[in-house]
Amino acid sequence: MLTTRHPVETIYYLENPQRNISTYASTTQLTVESVVKDVFGVACVADIKIMLQYNKEFRKSISQLHNAMDDDLTLEMVFRVASKEDLLRFKKSLLESSLDDAETSIDCPFSATIQLQDGRYTWNESTSVYEKQKERLSS
Repeated sequence: MLTTRHPVETIYYLENPQRNISTYASTTQLTVESVVKDVFGVACVADIKIMLQYNKEFRKSISQLHNAMDDDLTLEMVFRVASKEDLLRFKKSLLESSLDDAETSIDCPFSATIQLQDGRYTWNESTSVYEKQKERLSS
């Protein structure tokens, strides 16, 4: 019997406070689509690091958003592996955008199995939510 395994996709949170844009993207979306360019206006993550180093307006907008000193700014403030809290905000925004629809269920937005900062999650069709996988104990 063949079993099909869903690829595990890491989900990222991208935020550009200078342009007031935030979004979520899977590893596949980052490599195939132009998500980084759409959010930051640059071709790749390495270019975001350069922006963080030299673009004063970009740095100022991050400082204001995170209430951080200029020397404390990091790439993770604008580009990181998403957390469970990030995913909950994403679900809330999906629900708010679908208030006009009669259905309250949400289609699986990413791969059926995703990786976040705090573990692996699997999509539950009946509840329209990602649920944390139980960790397996090794013997």
